[in-house]
Formats: sequence, C-alpha cells, structure tokens
Amino acid sequence: LLECDRDKFKGGYFKFFSKIKQAKKEFKALKESKVYRLKDKLKFKNEKDFDLLIKNYALIENLLTHYEALNEVIVSNMAFVLEHFDEVSLWLNSQEFKEKYKSINRPYPPLLNPDKLNDENYILNYEKIPANLAWEMNLPLPKGYKFIYLNNGASASSAILNYFSLSGVKIYEYWEPQEENYSLYYNDLLNDNFVAVAVHIHYSKLPYLLIEKVPAFYVTRDPISKLKSISNHFICGLNALDYIKSTMKHFNLTCKEYSKLIPKNKYWKHNGEYPRCDVTFEDNWLLYGCLSFDSLIQKMPNITKIFYYSFEEFEPKNVFLTWNKLAKLFQFIVPDKSLLETRREVVRFGLSVLPTCLYALEEDVAKNEEDRSSLNKKGGYEIYISADVMQKFKEDIIIIDEANINDSRIIAYVKDDCKDILHNEKLLQESKKFLEGYFQALRKNVDKTKENLITEKKVLEYLKKDTHTRNKIKKLLDEELNHFKTHHLDIVASWKYYKEFEKMCEELEKN
Repeated sequence: LLECDRDKFKGGYFKFFSKIKQAKKEFKALKESKVYRLKDKLKFKNEKDFDLLIKNYALIENLLTHYEALNEVIVSNMAFVLEHFDEVSLWLNSQEFKEKYKSINRPYPPLLNPDKLNDENYILNYEKIPANLAWEMNLPLPKGYKFIYLNNGASASSAILNYFSLSGVKIYEYWEPQEENYSLYYNDLLNDNFVAVAVHIHYSKLPYLLIEKVPAFYVTRDPISKLKSISNHFICGLNALDYIKSTMKHFNLTCKEYSKLIPKNKYWKHNGEYPRCDVTFEDNWLLYGCLSFDSLIQKMPNITKIFYYSFEEFEPKNVFLTWNKLAKLFQFIVPDKSLLETRREVVRFGLSVLPTCLYALEEDVAKNEEDRSSLNKKGGYEIYISADVMQKFKEDIIIIDEANINDSRIIAYVKDDCKDILHNEKLLQESKKFLEGYFQALRKNVDKTKENLITEKKVLEYLKKDTHTRNKIKKLLDEELNHFKTHHLDIVASWKYYKEFEKMCEELEKN
C-alpha cells in the first residue's frame, strides 16, 4: 500500500492487487522457510533478535545446518557473527570444526577457532573478548589451567577446596553457578595465575569447555559412605538464617544459659532435627550428583590421566602427607601444617552456629540475670569465636582462648582495636570463664549430634527394607562405576560397605 501510494501519479494503485498477491506469496514462502522453522526450534531472547536474523538471513543461511547446538549459538550471538562474519564463517566451514564438533554432534560448539584464541597476535584473541561473551559463544577456557578437580560431593570437597586456596591455587566452589566460575577462571588465566578447575556432574556446559590436555584429580570413597554423608548434611550458609537466630550470633557476658546460644540441628531436605535416609534418597538429582562418575569423565575426553586418592587420605591425621604428594605432583606450595590438620568442615558436626561474637563490657560482670542492653552500648570489646583457623595467622588479631572440638580448632580472638582487654584482668578472666562454658556447650552439642548421625550400617538397613530405593541406587551405581570396575578393581575392593550392599542385593534378588 505504501509503495502504491508513493507511485500514485504513475498508476501505482493499478498494481495494488498484484502487489498484495506477491506479498502473500512471499510471506507464505517465508513462513515455510528454514528461518521460520528455526524460530520454533531456537530460543530467541526477543523479537528484535529474530528480526535481526530475518534481515541478514541470506548472509548466514549457509552457516545454519541440522547441527542444532551450532544454530543456537549463532542465533544467540547474531550481532557478533555479523560483525566478524569472515572469521566465524572460516572456522565453522573448516574441516577441523567438522571433525571435532559437527560430525560427532558435540554439545556447545565454539564460534571461533580455539587454537587461534590463545595467539596474542590474532585479531580476536582472548584478551579482546570479555568473559561473559566468551561464555555465550561457547569458547573453551584459555590455556594454562594445570589440572581438573573432578567432584561429585561427599568426599571432603569443602576441605580440599580450602586446602587448594591455602596453597595459592585459584579454584572455585563447584556448587556455585558454572557461568560465574567460568568468568573467574577465564580472568585468572588471562592474569597468569595458578589455576585448577573444579567440575561437577551437574555442570552441563563447563566440562565441555575444558579442551586442554591436562591431568585430573579425584577423591574416591565408598558409595555407601557417600550416602551416609549426604544424609547427615546440615542446612548451612545463608539457608541457615531462618533457624540460627541473631541472638545466637551476638551475645554478652550475661547470656550464661548457653543452651539458648546453640541452635537445634536442621537437616538438608527435610528441616528435621535428626538426619533421615528416606527423604534424602527420594531426591534423584542429589543421588545422581553424589554417585555419578562415568557420566562426568565422558564429558572431558582430553583428560590425560586421573590421579586417584582415597577419602581416608584426607583425614586430619593423614592430610599433611597426602597434600605434600599432591603439591609435588601438580607443583603448588604446601601451607602451614596446622592449617591442614585442623578440621574445617563444620556443617555436619553441630558447629554450624559459628562464627559468633561475644561482647564483653565490664558492667555486665556483676549481673546475675540475662540483660542484652549492653549490646547497644559503647566501651566494650568484641570477642570473635570461629572455626576458621586462618584467622590466627592474621597480624591484626590477638587470640585469647582456644579449644579442640571434634578435630576442629575453635579460636576466640579480638582484633587489634580491642587489644586493651588484655590490660583489664578482671574482664579478661570473666570473658575466659564465659568462653569455657560456651565451648563446653558446643562440645555437648557436637557429641549429641554425632550420636544421632546416620551410619553406613543404618544406610544398609534402610536399603534392605526399601526395595524401590535399593533398586534405584543399584541401577545408578551399575551405570556409573563401569570405569572403576574395568580399570580399578583395587579401588572397588577397598569399599567395605559397597561390597556388603552388592551382596545384599544379590541375596535379596535370589529370594
């Protein structure tokens, strides 16, 4: 209509119906074209992105194929593809891309040649591409990471990640979002840091972006012991704020009813005070994350060798020797022995309330009843109570008391600006007296917690009764332990409770 109106003095309206007919024909062809079929398949962020595709479809049509993973990354990064069409097209049409990605339908194909990205003279090297864009374009991590930490949880992972950090290794918690960790690793590698990458089976994309030929490290553990651990897992971190009250985190010398300062345990998945197998084992996502192995290593065919260490080698009495072996193997530094031999994992052992703070004010010494009013007054000293022994190595703190509870070293300290408490003997002694009672309450809670923990025998007893859950776990382990049963029978043979589980399943099957 606009064209006809524009040419109205040239007889434009005489062509109106023929133009309508032609427009309908073109629209029908467009609706039946690959581009509209793609709209149904691909996830366009908005209509603007789809409009951009339509306007430039003739240019990129040859890049779109039956390889859906490639189509998705092209559409998601249309502006970049159009701006750098020659480089993208050259790579996507290369024989190398066909062999490494297209012919095997590998997930998350990169839009640029990974070999060129590490070349500082290449016009589109890693230095010129921000991490968030690199992630969107499926670019593998830059070269330079030393090894991969394979992980599926319940194997001292929290402690080990901390040990790596103490050793100067840039590595991040695998339970954080994979795109966030990718960005951290990406920038660390560009800054020439010592990097190791932690991956988990629930990381859908990051493992496929690890293409460098490097070794891997994995902690083996009896699968039944792993089931025990996930059953005993407290609610912790930010999720614990609903049951760890603020009054338990900050208190004064009058709060001598110590039991009020210790929260009741709350367990993952059911919020109960005591651990339960039944609720934990209902969660298929959790079981798969905990027990999988074969599925994880299949995502990373470029791993040159996997170094296996048993869970027992990371117990406090063994960890220093083990860590020296790992340090020699991967060439990182070994931290102070005391940092390695002190248990730091507190979420399963009744210490989840830590860290806390005692506010010591002299006027509270003479009070016989609880009175928290001094918490709003000035002139007192903040005494921090923590299981983080790293604090003792800081220059601006002064330790005033310590205690060992379940292999955890608990320290009470003041910062440098509160060091004057050392010159107030009466207040210092009252504070230590309070801490003695507080430590005793923590110890009592730990002992009570340990008495009620799920054991391997309890796991086996439960699985013996629950046929559905037993068969589910048996099937999962049969699928995920093929690598160990084929290449590392010695490791499988060391799993006492797993052998009991296998025997139990066999006997129940016969009956």
